[in-house]
Parts: sequence; C-alpha cells; structure tokens
Amino acid sequence: MRVAERATWTRIATIALLVAGAARDDAEETAAPKTSDAAIKCLQTDRIGKVEPLDAKLVLLHGIVGKTFWVNRLPNTCAGLRPTSKVLFSSGYFNNLICSGDAFTYTNSMTAYGSPAPEGYSYNRCIFGTFAKVTPEQVEMLRKAESPQ
Repeated sequence: MRVAERATWTRIATIALLVAGAARDDAEETAAPKTSDAAIKCLQTDRIGKVEPLDAKLVLLHGIVGKTFWVNRLPNTCAGLRPTSKVLFSSGYFNNLICSGDAFTYTNSMTAYGSPAPEGYSYNRCIFGTFAKVTPEQVEMLRKAESPQ
C-alpha cells in the first residue's frame, strides 16, 4: 500500500474512532441542539478560540478554555482548504451559534501579519458538517494521521 493510501485509511479510521468516542455531554454544548449523542449539531461561537483546517474535509475547532476541541467533518470536500488556510466566520450567527449546514469562508491569501488580504483576493465558501468533541490525545492522533509517514 502506498504512503498516501495508508495515510488516507489511517485518517478515516481515526475519524471513525473520534466520532464513536465523542458522546459526552459537557456544559458548553448542552444548550445547543444535537443530532445524536456523538454528533453535536451546533456550537456557541463565543466558546471557539481558533479554527484550524486539517485538510479539505476536516476542521479542528479549539475552545477558548482549557484543552477543549471539536472536530468537524465537512459534508463535501472543500476544494482548496488546507492547513494554512484562514477560516473566517461571523460571531453574529443566529443566537451566536454555528451549526451543521452553516457556511464559512476561507482564504489562502493572507498578509504578512496574518490578517486577511485586501479586497480583490479570493474568498471561498464551504459548509460545516456535524461537530464531535475530541480529547487532546485524539487531536494528536488526527495530526499524526495527516503528517506523511
């Protein structure tokens, strides 16, 4: 099996384990509607500190407190989304929630200071899937699955 195929299968297995093991009810998600115990439909935007794309189908959201993380498997491949992309979403979503089915924009064109590039650069849109809470250990497994073997 080629390295790229092995990395893809490792990533798929890791995501399956993450979704299966993410069935905890924590206080920050209890107010948000859920699709099942493992799949969280919405997150409060004021609890998200950083959004980190892992690849064109997987986004990691960092909580603002402690070591809280959620993973979002996008329902469709988001062409051009990569780990260096800057994800932009408004904290003014309805009731300050981002939910499965909400759109977000991203750009691969940034200034030297990390702020979005001026008008005229391309911004792309993608759709969030459902969210799953993950542990720091699971985040490391995802990152290892993403790195070349």
